[in-house]
Amino acid sequence: RRQFPTAQLFVILRDPTERSLSRFREVVLHSRRQSHPDVSLKEYMASRLAATQQCLQEAHGLLSKEVDCAFDDNVFGWSLYDIWIRHWLQHFPKEQITFIWSHDLGTRPLEVLHTIEKKID
Repeated sequence: RRQFPTAQLFVILRDPTERSLSRFREVVLHSRRQSHPDVSLKEYMASRLAATQQCLQEAHGLLSKEVDCAFDDNVFGWSLYDIWIRHWLQHFPKEQITFIWSHDLGTRPLEVLHTIEKKID
């Protein structure tokens, strides 16, 4: 923020469940290429969600630790948008951040582009 104090951030958010499932599929495909045993979504959820939940409980509401917990699991943790949004808001005022749902970008692109144009004028 010091280098770009008037920067406008545009954050495109995907449905968190869709984002997690897509990332999981990517991880599974990558692990197959690496000759690792396949893991089912159910198995992954059983191991990683429990670990992420425990990590978040142990963070005791401390945002920096919650960010670490979310960052450690790039399948589900990166879909914990509330943590990431609170983190960004520590560094940028809310007036400098525009959140855009990817669905809106796909279904109403002109409306979204007009919103972006207004922010950068």
